[in-house]
Amino acid sequence: MVELTLAQKLFRAQMCVMGYLFPDYTAKRVVDMFGQTQKRPIPEAEKQSEALARVKKFELAPMTEDFFTPSTSYECQTWLQGYEYGPEDGGKGTAVLIHGYSGRATQFYALIPLLAARGYRVIALDMPACGASPGDIANPVTFSNALEALIRANSIHPNILIGHSMGALVSIFFASLCRRSPYLDKLERIAVVGTQDSAVDFLNLFGEMVGVSGTAAAELLLPELQKRTADLDVKTIVTSQHIKNINVPVLFIHDSADKEVNVSNSRNIVAVAQAIVDERQKAREGAGGADDEFAKFEFRYVETEGLGHQRILRDAKVINMIVDFVEEIAGPPRDGAGAGVAAVTA
Repeated sequence: MVELTLAQKLFRAQMCVMGYLFPDYTAKRVVDMFGQTQKRPIPEAEKQSEALARVKKFELAPMTEDFFTPSTSYECQTWLQGYEYGPEDGGKGTAVLIHGYSGRATQFYALIPLLAARGYRVIALDMPACGASPGDIANPVTFSNALEALIRANSIHPNILIGHSMGALVSIFFASLCRRSPYLDKLERIAVVGTQDSAVDFLNLFGEMVGVSGTAAAELLLPELQKRTADLDVKTIVTSQHIKNINVPVLFIHDSADKEVNVSNSRNIVAVAQAIVDERQKAREGAGGADDEFAKFEFRYVETEGLGHQRILRDAKVINMIVDFVEEIAGPPRDGAGAGVAAVTA
């Protein structure tokens, strides 16, 4: 975890006591804070990246009953700030970049010019309540709603989705829910870095940060959050559950020393992905065959050392790995039908 200041430690102790004395009030307060983002100083490298962009306010379509992403009580915004690079006509394809909690589009500044130089149209987004975009709450639901509203309103057919942290979870969650959307008809690859597995785990982690943890978190926070998500079961926002609905190659990258999102998240996801691959391969070899709907799915897993949660987005080896993955021509999966590559060190 990130080192806390004295004020944060005192607040955490206060919330811990409040959780025992006034559990309902404390749960409401913690869930109110959950999803509220923090504005952080923008590094010079990110300012330079923004200066090179075509900065746009992308209109968002109003949510309707035919949306694939879930309808909840969260307010949907009418626009997102976006940063566009590369050919305006789409070039070799469109890559949509999704940052994490309290993040910004320009955190991908090291990756963006390489993709643009290869001929890709790059759209990096300030997601709801982040960067220069409007909104009060940043969570997997508001991010997913905004993504679907964006591609609908602007007729964007992304070829590549690239996500970091919560944006990585959202990339899989969104692609799973919208797999039958006409706007994802050109999706070819997904690359995720430092992904979270479970939204509930993220909530509990946040609760621990502010002093409500263990049994108290499980019994207080989840029911309070569930009240705000209408018919959506929060426990279903799990990357390892939604990976079964993905029909494109996926690259997972995670650092073994990540202190913000433990590497166990990605390890669990790829273990589930491998089991899915093995089961489908067995079905293909059997008399009954297998459902070809997911025939294109394969995954790669790369585990780095010493890059943490943020610096990994600036590491040259990691950036080149993502670009090389994007550039690969789709073909028969290597090492068997959809087999995943074992973890290696970058």
